[in-house]
Amino acid sequence: MLLIRCPYCEEERPELEFRNAGEAHIARPTNIAAESDDDFEKFFFIRSNPKGVIYERW
Repeated sequence: MLLIRCPYCEEERPELEFRNAGEAHIARPTNIAAESDDDFEKFFFIRSNPKGVIYERW
């Protein structure tokens, strides 16, 4: 495991904490079990891929 020094907390943190977690601002369904397969697929897999500035969750 690679340890990276965090510039904010000044501690050595595992590399897994610094990975991209996908697009930000995606609303998670409140009741996933009630979602149709198509709606769940759109939530889980389908992402926009705009050109330009994007916002990501890390």
